[in-house]
Parts: sequence; structure tokens; C-alpha cells
Amino acid sequence: MNVRLCSQSGQGVIAGAVAVFVALAILVPTIAFFVQKESRETEKERKMTAAFQLAEAATERGYWEISQLSSPTAAIPIPGYNFDQAYTDIANGSYAVSIGSDAAMDIVITGVGRDTLNKELREIQVVYALPAATNSSMFSAGANTFGGSEDVEWGPIYSQTGITSSADHPRLYTNGVISGYGPSNCSQAPPCTDNIHYWSCSCTPYIAMPSIDFNYYKQLAQAAGNTAPSNCCGGSYYSTASCEFQGCTDTSGNVYYLDNNASVSFKPSNFIVGTIIVSGSGSMSLSGHDGSGGYAAVIPPYAWREYCTNTTVYSNFAATFASGSPPSYASGCGMGINTNVQDVGGTANLSDVLVHGFVYVGSGGMAVGGSGNTVIHGALYSSGSITGGAHLTIYYDNAVTAGIRTTSSQAYTRLSWKELVASWPPGLP
Repeated sequence: MNVRLCSQSGQGVIAGAVAVFVALAILVPTIAFFVQKESRETEKERKMTAAFQLAEAATERGYWEISQLSSPTAAIPIPGYNFDQAYTDIANGSYAVSIGSDAAMDIVITGVGRDTLNKELREIQVVYALPAATNSSMFSAGANTFGGSEDVEWGPIYSQTGITSSADHPRLYTNGVISGYGPSNCSQAPPCTDNIHYWSCSCTPYIAMPSIDFNYYKQLAQAAGNTAPSNCCGGSYYSTASCEFQGCTDTSGNVYYLDNNASVSFKPSNFIVGTIIVSGSGSMSLSGHDGSGGYAAVIPPYAWREYCTNTTVYSNFAATFASGSPPSYASGCGMGINTNVQDVGGTANLSDVLVHGFVYVGSGGMAVGGSGNTVIHGALYSSGSITGGAHLTIYYDNAVTAGIRTTSSQAYTRLSWKELVASWPPGLP
């Protein structure tokens, strides 16, 4: 009886051992498979993370590059930043950078990263807006008083002091207060905006005057010398004495530079394509019907933002200036003036154009008098005040402001960030 029990017990142990062995034979390969799979996935994730970090480093390198340039859009394409060079200065892989611009003259930086074994790729695209101070139709350090006889179209107005305007557009930005909008004094400043206009007062950011590279413009004017038409500032692109323009046609794109606190005045019938700089304490005066240029001007793709004060103003803009399919007030203004809705391809016929380009006036300011209409197409900046009674119209040109040369690096506002389907630039190792 006892012998039989021992035999049965031994058989049970053997059967249990066999069952355990069979189970292990099944489980061990399965466990090994999942361990290997997890290891491969972990390694893949590590490589993907490395590629992502390299792509981000690429966009950061691109931002550093544009922040060192006074006019990044004018410099595009930039050697080394046109997917024409692979960088290996960071461990775990390589990366390449592309700096470009879109229809709105925003800066588009694309970075692609690749791990060390060239197994994984990640690609990121970041869009930056040009600095507001060099992206406006008018900028003044002194008081800016605009009434019913002055128009500013397609771009905002900036001022370091106060702004007085009876117009219902464009957007207004100031370090002081805006007469007719917001608070009557800076002690009542916050929240500093009505979601259309902005008065910084004690709020941030403070609007700084663009640091124009006067030496750059002076050297260009001096190099051009006394080759201007005789009725254009006495035939001199560079002058240390006050001068006059009357009946001047100059579409060369050159720079007129008034130095030594000299001033400039305009009489009727001039058309200049280029840059006019009145430095120091110099001033500029307009007498009335001073412009004679005419052409079809390209409307900036974000011009619609300046007419978001109400539906009537926007409707007038759309009927007068916008192209065949402008963004509606609901999809554009209704989503906020900082949305990236663009209206590309619109043109408007301009006449009476005095200057197509960048105009800068010193601390003596700009005085507009007489009768008739004068147009500046581009941008007008002054370290003094801008006042007047005659009809002056400024049409903003984002291509002009993108080319303004400054001396200091600039801060850019990031508009968007997105990841793209990654591909390594062809032709790079």
C-alpha cells in the first residue's frame, strides 16, 4: 500500500515538472520576443527623439541667423541655410536648415534632423513675423496727428508718443495714448488694448524706434555721387545742404541722403523709386500735388487686418482694394487680427505717387501743406512729428519694409509651429 502511494507521488512530480518545462518552452521564447521587440522600439524611439531634437536645433540655428541680419528677406537665399549644407556639430546625428519667406514676407524656417545611423528623420517648420517696428506703414518718435485729409492704407501706424486720428483705420500702436480710443491717460492704461489698437503706456512690449543703419544708406548715396537728374536735389544723391525736388523723375532705386541737418522740400510733379533719408534734425515739407507716378501696386496679403474696426470699414476695404476672393470679415476679423488668413494677388491702381520706397525724416519732422494729393507707397518713418493739412496718402508695401536696413538684431514674433512629413534634402550626404 505504501509502495503504490510512493509510485503515484513520483509520477505526479514528474508530470508537474514536464508541465513546467512545457510552459517554459512556450513562455521563454515569447518573453524573449517581446523583450527584443521592446528593445527595438526603445531604440527606435531614442533615434526618433534624437532626430526631433536635431530638427529643433536646426530651427533655432535658423532663428539665430536671421536675428543677426538687418534685412533677412533681402538676403534670402542664405548660403548654408538653403538645405545646401549638413551640420554635424551636435552629437547623435546631423541636421540641415532652410530659411525662406512666404507671400506675406514672413520668415519661414524649416529644419530637418537625422540620427547618427541615418535611420530616423524628423522635420519642423516655424514661421516668424517681421518685427512690428520695421513692419509698419508709418512710424514716428514724435506726436502723430492725422486728420481727415490724411490716409494710411494697408499697414498700421506706430508712434513712440501719442496718436491723434479721426480716421476709422488702420490699426494704431503707441507708447502713449490714442486720442479717441482707449484711456485718456496712461494711468488708466491696462489692459492696453481693445483687441484692435494698442497703447503700451506702462504695459509691454514698449515700442522702440527702429535703429536705421544711416552709415549704410549714406555710403550708398555717396557712391552714387552727383549722378542724379538735375531737378532732383540739385543732381546729388548725397547732400550736406538743403535741396528741393521739382519735376524730378528717378526710378533708379538709388538712395538720396540729406546730411548735416539739411532739409528737403518737394514741389509738384515728382516720381522717385528708391530711398530718401533726411538725417539729424533735418525736416521734410510737401507743398501739395507733388507726386506724378502711377502704376498697379501689389496689396499686402495681410492688409485686411487694418480694416477690422467694424463690418462697414471692412466691407469698404473689400470692395475697394481686395482681390477676387478676400477673407470674409467673419473668417478673418472674426477670428482675430493675428490669424494667418492671407489675401494674395490683389492689386490697386495708384496715381500721384511721390515715392515708392522707404522715406525717413529726422527730428525736424514732416510738414504737409498746400493743396492736392500726394502718395507715398512703402513706408514713412520720422524721429520727429508728422503733421499736416494737405491730402497725403501712405500705402504700405511689405516688400519695402522687409528691406529696411537696421544696425541691431531684431526680435521676431513666432506665428506658427508644425511638424512636417520628413525628407532629407536631396544632394546632401
